[in-house]
Amino acid sequence: MDALRLAENMLRVAPEYAECWYQLGIAQFGLNRTRPAFEAFSQAFHGNATQFRAASSLGYCALRLDEPQAALGYFQAALGIHPGLEHVRLCIARLEKSLKY
Repeated sequence: MDALRLAENMLRVAPEYAECWYQLGIAQFGLNRTRPAFEAFSQAFHGNATQFRAASSLGYCALRLDEPQAALGYFQAALGIHPGLEHVRLCIARLEKSLKY
């Protein structure tokens, strides 16, 4: 809960800063609040299109929300920004196999 409060306080000071939204998403995700985490990661990603951590986190949220097609898109976006993300590459391969690409 302390991380959540800290992230919320950071947003009061700098709501335009994508990293604040990302940190809020991390806190929410850690508390198993998937939908609020998704919304925070979405704000982070839309606030900074190079925020590959937010893109991959959106993918993990989409998996928790049973939206594999959306997860695949977010993971592909993350890999497009940062091609060295092996864990994301593995997620893509698994999703493509399960979705029969």
